[in-house]
Amino acid sequence: MYSRIQSLRRYLGSLPEKPESLSFPLREEELETFFFRLTKKYSGCFLLESHPEYSNNSRYTILGFEPPFRFRGGKNTFQINGRVFSSEHPYQTLRSLFPSAKRSKRYNGGLVGYLSYDSVFFFEPVTALAGRNGFPFFSFGLYLDGIVLDRLKGEAEYFFYRKNRIESLLSILGEEDSESGNVSVTVSGYSKTKEEYFRMFSETKEEIAAGNTFQCQIGFEERFKIEGNIFPIYRSLKKKNPSPYLFYYKDEELEMAGSSPELLFSHHDRIVETYPLAGTYPRGKTPEEDRTFTGKLLSDEKELAEHSMLIDLHRNDLSRICETGTVRLRKEFEILKFAHVQHISSEVTGILKRDEDCFGGLASVFPAGTLSGAPKVESIKIIRRIESEERGPYGGVLGYLSLDGSAQFCILIRSLFKSGNFAYSRAASGIVFDSEKELEYNEILNKLKAIKSAVEEYLS
Repeated sequence: MYSRIQSLRRYLGSLPEKPESLSFPLREEELETFFFRLTKKYSGCFLLESHPEYSNNSRYTILGFEPPFRFRGGKNTFQINGRVFSSEHPYQTLRSLFPSAKRSKRYNGGLVGYLSYDSVFFFEPVTALAGRNGFPFFSFGLYLDGIVLDRLKGEAEYFFYRKNRIESLLSILGEEDSESGNVSVTVSGYSKTKEEYFRMFSETKEEIAAGNTFQCQIGFEERFKIEGNIFPIYRSLKKKNPSPYLFYYKDEELEMAGSSPELLFSHHDRIVETYPLAGTYPRGKTPEEDRTFTGKLLSDEKELAEHSMLIDLHRNDLSRICETGTVRLRKEFEILKFAHVQHISSEVTGILKRDEDCFGGLASVFPAGTLSGAPKVESIKIIRRIESEERGPYGGVLGYLSLDGSAQFCILIRSLFKSGNFAYSRAASGIVFDSEKELEYNEILNKLKAIKSAVEEYLS
């Protein structure tokens, strides 16, 4: 593998400092139709966007297709374009490939993909998991061209480093749709009964009483059988559960789509950010009831204590890779509202050490404390024992490591994961000493509604 890695590293290192850019005649109202055509034509593609309501993240929509290099990580294996090599640490192998940062003011190509929750053993002292069937520990495409849509200006650009594929894209843009791309969904049910969840809840409470954890995220999933491309479900999800981090991702063997409310890691010009999202109440049926629930959430001692605990965890995580004294709480205890639930949100920032990079930064905060618990490592062990099944991509991250040195990864929640005809969504709630089982169970169901509402119109 070493010679292959060296050859690929030299190739990537020889890329031009900046890509070439060409105007591309794509209007925002054409985006979904155009991208759907790409999903049907190519085995690998992605779309990253944000709902306009979340203005700090909504200016640019980026998409890519058919990357020249694809990487997958397994247990002691690393794949390059389907060829399997042995690797003691696949994540570090991926890291070793990445070239020095190019000059750019925004995303200009790079790695786009996901890192599974089950890959936690790459970074923390926990027993290696087998991994979930159909979902590798990570899947990334290295995209060396793509389209960036500037929603503020209403303009799109196609960029490329070596191979110019704009004519293919223009041809696809001008096509007439010959098929609708029907998708059919059958609900298979939850992975746990209510009684089974209550047993998991009780076991977690015993761990808390024994002093092994203070807060632990325990949950279950809803499973589906899906025939067809899930991009129509993504479009439905985008309308029914708008969020700051909307995505569709596809490689040769899997698809995923999501409407994530939570950013785990962001890096640009050495500034790193993480946004703990913890403390949850349902949305009200009326504006008055909604305001009442917001007030209750902000005065709920249990929810506030849970959020404070996770702020501290995120601070500690960033302190490992940031300059001493730079980690601080920029925003705290703000309310973010979504279609079915509302959360308490805070923002923790720091300045990345000069000898660190995005790979190290992401590893330092992975997995999110809001998807594991506190203390993190012990909670991960408890989750594995009590949930007794691999989570797969759920609770991991999806995003990009740009060739300009920037990165942005959202947490894989409120998401649908599909391999073959099998698909699932998953949710969890944070159990603490004074949690009530009925409330925690209902919180999980409310979180699962995001995907459930998106698939309803496609039920067979």
